[in-house]
Parts: sequence; structure tokens; C-alpha cells
Amino acid sequence: MKLWCLENPFSIINYNLDDTVETPCLFSFWSIHHFLTGVFWYCFLAYNFKKISKTNIILIVLLLHSIYEFKDMLYYLGLVEGNHWSNNSPLNTLGDTFCCFVGSLLIMKLFKKIDSFVFKMISVFCFIFTIFAIYSTIIRYNNTVQ
Repeated sequence: MKLWCLENPFSIINYNLDDTVETPCLFSFWSIHHFLTGVFWYCFLAYNFKKISKTNIILIVLLLHSIYEFKDMLYYLGLVEGNHWSNNSPLNTLGDTFCCFVGSLLIMKLFKKIDSFVFKMISVFCFIFTIFAIYSTIIRYNNTVQ
């Protein structure tokens, strides 16, 4: 068990630095994305549904994220056939959920009100990071398969 797995998305070597069921890691490169997911979903809900309390927004974000992470548990338990992308450890599921939670809490503390400018800036930043993360991971995967 490791606290952090590097998972450098541009690396074509050091596959032993990835989170897997055999080498579980609490946090990885993708934990940054889960953190930003918490930031984005909090902003989205606070901006579009102003009558929902901050506590309920945090709970909704955790629910949405947990639904996403549930698929990893289905792979882990062998209830769903997996592939290279489905070899995540339950420890990493907890770490990613924690990162999402911290992202939501941080943005809630930084901004008392999510206005149009904040929502747009957060959305653009999260979108750019997501594109970078997906692109770099696909490049890495294609380089290791060849």
C-alpha cells in the first residue's frame, strides 16, 4: 500500500507506479481530477440551484461521485468484466472520493457566492485539465501497448 502513486501520464516506463489492485495507492495523478470534479460540481450546483443549502450541495456532490466510483467496486468484486482502465484498488476509490470532498469544501470556503464569472472560470479550467489528463493518458496507454 502506498500513499501516492506517481502515474506520470507521459511516462512510457515505470508502470509499477500505477494504482492497481495488486499495488494499491490512496492517491494518484487522477486524484487531482477528482479534486477538480468536486470543485466543478459544487460550483455547478451552487450556481444553478441557489436554494439548495451548502451542506446538501456537498452531499449531492458526494453522491454523484460515489455513483461514479461504484463502477470501480463492481470491477474489483468481479461483478463486471474489466479491462486495463478497470484495475483500480478500493483504497484509491476512497482517496478519490476524499479528494472530491476536499475540492467541494475548499471552493465553498473560498467563495461565499458562486457568480457567473467564478462558474465560467472554474468550468473552463476543469475542462482544460480534463482534456489534458485524458489526452496524456491515451498517449501513454498507446505507447505502452505498441
